Amino acid sequence: TNSLGIFYGKYYQGIKQLWYSESKVLTKVSLPEEIAYEAKQYYSHPALFDAAIHGVFVEGLKNGVHYLYLPHSL
Repeated sequence: TNSLGIFYGKYYQGIKQLWYSESKVLTKVSLPEEIAYEAKQYYSHPALFDAAIHGVFVEGLKNGVHYLYLPHSL
């Protein structure tokens, strides 16, 4: 993402492992220990949710898409 001009802080780098095949992308995500205590305050912590949807971006990049549409609210 840095090559696309997108930079994430340390709390928004939650992908720990990523696997992909021709038809699937799977990501293993977790919160950094420094903010893990916050998880109880959310149904889905914003940083964890953000990490989970990054797999969608990987799917696009591996298919030749070199731009990203980033959600800013739900």
